[in-house]
This record gives sequence, C-alpha cells and structure tokens, in this order.
Amino acid sequence: YGEKYSWFRVLVNGVAIADTDGNSEFNALSATGDWTAHRFNLDSYAGTTFTLELQAANRYATDIVRVDNLIVRQKLANDVSLNAIVAPASGCSLDNLAVTVEIANLGTMPQSGFNVQYVLNGGIPVVETFALTIPAGYAMNYTFTALIGAIDILANNTIVCSTTLGTDQDATNDTMTGMFDEIGNDLTS
Repeated sequence: YGEKYSWFRVLVNGVAIADTDGNSEFNALSATGDWTAHRFNLDSYAGTTFTLELQAANRYATDIVRVDNLIVRQKLANDVSLNAIVAPASGCSLDNLAVTVEIANLGTMPQSGFNVQYVLNGGIPVVETFALTIPAGYAMNYTFTALIGAIDILANNTIVCSTTLGTDQDATNDTMTGMFDEIGNDLTS
C-alpha cells in the first residue's frame, strides 16, 4: 500500500498548516478507506482574506482522498462537541462496563453544567450532568458513574452518546454512535 506515497494536506496562503493534533501531512494507514476527522484552527487568519487549499497525491488507483462536511466559519460562543466514545471497547467480559466520552469545547466561552447521556441498544437514556468546566478550545474525558450492567447481546451492541448544552449554537456535533461486542472487535464510531 502507498503509505508515505499517498498523502493529504491543508494549506493556507500556500503554506501547509497543522491540525489541532499537530499533524500537517496525513498518510493513509490502510487500504480500507476509513474516514478520519480533522480540525484546523484558523484563528490567526480571522479578519483577513486568505486562500484555503486542499491537496492530495495518490500513488495507486485504490488510494482515494475524499472530503466531506467541510465547514469554515467563525467560532461560535457556545459549542460543545462529542469528540469520541473512548469506552466501552469490545472484549471477553462485558459486565459492569464504564462509558467514557471525550467532550470538546469548540466555542469561545467556558462551559459547564450541561447534560451528557448514553443510550444502549435503544434502551432508557442514562443522563448525567457534566459539572467540571471545559475552557474554550479544550477537551476533557467524562466517565459516567452509571455502569452498563450485564449485556444479553453478544454482538453489535449499539451505544449512542450525546451532549445537551441549552445554549449550544451547533447541534450537529453533539451526538456519536458506536458499536461493540463480546467477540473481540474494537468499538467503532
């Protein structure tokens, strides 16, 4: 596979920029075409005119770069995002599992006191309050105090996690769905 020969990058005014994780060039990790999400902070260009360029090079016909849901906008004051479902992961024993999510504050105001919830296999929502404060531009993990008890379904358990900030100005990034099972596959979201 064409790792290091096939790549994707984002440029501003002709200069490659790093995403919020510090990466500026993205190489394919596998030929399966897994989607990955990347965020770029363009704060230093606020109030200016700039050129945003997406570049890709593909060595093999199976190397394909796709861009979806490209959003360029000014930061909102109130925007809490569910970044990842960290746990549970699949394994041999799925009794008393902790649910952990990564929550990001993409807005310009600190956020606290909002609800976080998960729903397992379409059941009753487990709702808890995120009491800590997430500063603007930061992310934090939250582990629910309510554990998932014994699971009757061995495969394809679906968990839907979400945040509910009453003043959230972008609800499109508040929910994430993942699957896990007891036969050894990792959680996918």
